[in-house]
Amino acid sequence: MFGPRTNDPVSPCKKVSKPSGNGQVFVGCGRTLHEIAGWSNFSTPRKIQVIDDVARLKRKMAPSWSE
Repeated sequence: MFGPRTNDPVSPCKKVSKPSGNGQVFVGCGRTLHEIAGWSNFSTPRKIQVIDDVARLKRKMAPSWSE
């Protein structure tokens, strides 16, 4: 979850840049366009919140979630 040289969370990017069926989040990482665009400027707590939100969304959407 954290980068090798920092305490900063690693991006959840899965290199699958296509919107989900509802267009709200991207397949693979589960983030919104705003979250993807802002990732490099987000604080560590904000990045952790995004990762937690994505995990919650994937649990809620399972088993229909596809990466």
